[in-house]
Amino acid sequence: MRLISQQISTATNPNISTSARKLSNEISGDKIIKMKLNPFKLERYFAKYEFSAKYLLSSSDCDGLGQKQLLQLADEETKNLWDNLHLGYTESFGHPLLRQEISKLYQEVNKDEVLVVVPEEGIFITLNTM
Repeated sequence: MRLISQQISTATNPNISTSARKLSNEISGDKIIKMKLNPFKLERYFAKYEFSAKYLLSSSDCDGLGQKQLLQLADEETKNLWDNLHLGYTESFGHPLLRQEISKLYQEVNKDEVLVVVPEEGIFITLNTM
């Protein structure tokens, strides 16, 4: 069984490869269920105005800074960290410097007690310990 939105379909979407389309058809069989998804009005509003309006008073976040602007605020130690930054995987508990900085937010927590996770990992851990 295959669910197809009226807006996105594996049959017409150019971003889906032929092999993925074929696999989808093999898994789903011949039965196709059309699913009508109503537009999420707030998302449609932001899609239209978020990057074109001169003033946007309905955002839930602040206006961002470019990397150059952000680094102008940094001290020499932080600039040095950026200059020597290596993008890639880090230790499984999180980068030691990040864990150290997080531990400073608490009175009786050291960096060895801090675990840095992405949201789905944190949700998984929490739900499995409740």
